[in-house]
Amino acid sequence: MISEYHLEEIHRHEDYIDSLTIYEYNVSKIKDEWYNGDRTHGIMALLDADANEFETMGTGDEMMDRFKKEVKHMNSQLGDVQFRDPDEDAEIIFNTILDNKKKEAAMQGREEGRTEGLAEGKYQAKLDMAKKLKDAGISIDIIIKTTELSLTDINNL
Repeated sequence: MISEYHLEEIHRHEDYIDSLTIYEYNVSKIKDEWYNGDRTHGIMALLDADANEFETMGTGDEMMDRFKKEVKHMNSQLGDVQFRDPDEDAEIIFNTILDNKKKEAAMQGREEGRTEGLAEGKYQAKLDMAKKLKDAGISIDIIIKTTELSLTDINNL
């Protein structure tokens, strides 16, 4: 019904954080045990109770009655707060992740486009310079060394 966990440093096989212990309570199992007569974790059993069970479980038990009274009081303070069902919550989380991924992809696409555009612009500037040098009668070897273009690029001008 109750599991205890410690964070362990894998390589040294020792507790990673000495002061941290995680307890996991199987409230469904605790509720089943409560119905079988084990009242050890009575309040925990209420955590898995539906509205009808919540009203009837532990009636007459001072601690359980006090807990139910506090829960009802807290619920009345919530007013019109609406909670999402798990499917709606999962859809909202999915859409949020999807929107973030779309934004990341758009930013990456802009960056890649910018990088590609700069490279294309530099290449075009080299071609323009090579054409001017060629038209001015400068030797092909000097144009190749100056512009770092290939002989094929220069001959295609």
